[in-house]
Amino acid sequence: MTYDFSSSFLRWTSTSNNHTPRLQVDAVCTLTAGGVARSYFLSTMCTGETMYADRDLIHQPADEFAMVFSPDDREFMFFKSYADPELNVHETHRLGEAMSTHNGKGSPLVEMSVHMARHPAVRPLTGYAEIREAILGDKRLNARTEYLGEDGRTRVVMDYPVKICNVSHGREMWQVDTGLVLLPDFTAKSPLAIGLLRAGYIVFNRWDWAEVIHRPPRPPRGVKSWFTAPRRLTVENALYCVD
Repeated sequence: MTYDFSSSFLRWTSTSNNHTPRLQVDAVCTLTAGGVARSYFLSTMCTGETMYADRDLIHQPADEFAMVFSPDDREFMFFKSYADPELNVHETHRLGEAMSTHNGKGSPLVEMSVHMARHPAVRPLTGYAEIREAILGDKRLNARTEYLGEDGRTRVVMDYPVKICNVSHGREMWQVDTGLVLLPDFTAKSPLAIGLLRAGYIVFNRWDWAEVIHRPPRPPRGVKSWFTAPRRLTVENALYCVD
């Protein structure tokens, strides 16, 4: 819960461009099953780009790109989301394998690392008055959401910065609506463990439940939304203030 996301980064080295991208980390998800914990790190979104050219830097059609990395398993996953979901790309790989690229040549990733900074201390927020003071005082907030996964055996712990939140003036109510967060989809089929992870959003105004949505690799045919239907989860939510 003490992660300083603004100073936390995911980096990798690609042989195709002989360069190192650095992306800020947006969220962390730790899955624990059978006494084994694995942490996954989600980068912030960027758009697809041609590197170091003199013009036409942004790929057409434009897309949103993000990376997920598991240092425990040395696996990575990336996804590209387009306005036309038929163009979406969603790939899982082991480190050292090549990811597909816009030009069709592929790009081997020979090195990847995550560098997580931490706040020296955070203060838990437990009630409306504290949350209101923090929101109106423009304090930085982190959140942690824990729950038992739908598979009945995996403990899910989501850590993320609270980028968007709300406070009511007429009644003692507050609401977090934020993302991107990283959460598992236990219905997903994947040859690699990292393939269960999805980027999405979380909304809650209580400590014991939350609603989440995530982006599937491709929406079912005929479905116009980029997102799944909302799921209500029984959870333990916690908010922390960085003073």
